[in-house]
Amino acid sequence: MRRRIRKAEIKFVSLVPKGANRLAPVYKADGSFEVGCLSKASESFDESGELLNVVYAPDMRDSQGDIADAAVVKGMAYGFIANGAGIDINHDGKPVPRERAHIAENFLIQKTDSRFHGWKDTEGKDVDLTGGWATVIKINDPDLRKKYRSGEWAGVSMGGTALVEAEKSAPTPPTPTPTPEPAMTPEELKALQKAISDGFSTLTADLSKALKPETPPAPPAPPAPPAPKADEAPVFKGDSSNPRQLQLHERALEAFELKKSTDFADPASVRDYRAALQELQKAWKDEDEADGVVDSPIVKGRRGPTVVAPVAKGGVETIADLQKAALEAANTINVARGFAAAK
Repeated sequence: MRRRIRKAEIKFVSLVPKGANRLAPVYKADGSFEVGCLSKASESFDESGELLNVVYAPDMRDSQGDIADAAVVKGMAYGFIANGAGIDINHDGKPVPRERAHIAENFLIQKTDSRFHGWKDTEGKDVDLTGGWATVIKINDPDLRKKYRSGEWAGVSMGGTALVEAEKSAPTPPTPTPTPEPAMTPEELKALQKAISDGFSTLTADLSKALKPETPPAPPAPPAPPAPKADEAPVFKGDSSNPRQLQLHERALEAFELKKSTDFADPASVRDYRAALQELQKAWKDEDEADGVVDSPIVKGRRGPTVVAPVAKGGVETIADLQKAALEAANTINVARGFAAAK
């Protein structure tokens, strides 16, 4: 893709282990780029340490297809000085002290400057560098000069950020008019008609198969019958002011809790249940006998209480005493069952 550089900010110059005479920018994901410069060492480099560089030349496409005009190149040169004209090694971002190396000259190349005559690009072609941006780097450190001669660093690279835009491509040439196909022979036409007919037959069969109504789904299975409810606790429906009714309801709750805590699939649990129930029945019987009530109901559905008639002191009961005792017993039963007392 051909692109034009609209603006670039060069922030540093790096001494890098790259060959000289390179003019290839490397763009990174964050928008930054590095430019390998065209460089030449002076004949007295070992003594003076002067390195001549062409950072960028106007109207000369680099290896990535990018190009910049003279005004943009001039802005690069001026911006580099404004950004501090720093030097580092291999783009490590650590400025080299100026007593070791610094930018001695920063200028735009004039056509009459013989230092830039006869330069060639990466393909060996002569280039006109007029209006390009050039620098002279002064290497003061003898150790850095020695490393350059030994190849530990062999070139210069500039780094910064650039604003680029794609150039409009050349207009698309008109599409040539296709040559008309020769007319078909009767045999070819007949074969084509048969192929079309066979294709329609196959398509009709496929459509009929696709549009055929599907077998209706089987009716849903009837819902499963509800699971039987577990035993529910007895509900008191008597007279809350009747002590006997409250007593019987209390016993029914005791029997229910004992049954609920029993595992009827476990013989030992059933054995404990039976023993505990017998103890409850005996306790209820003793309590009823003390109150004058026998055959007390233990759980719901058992017979009601029977009251023992009182015996008259000093002899045999009279008929009136028996009738009175019978009436009292009946009233006791009725009250215990929630009915009104007999008169």
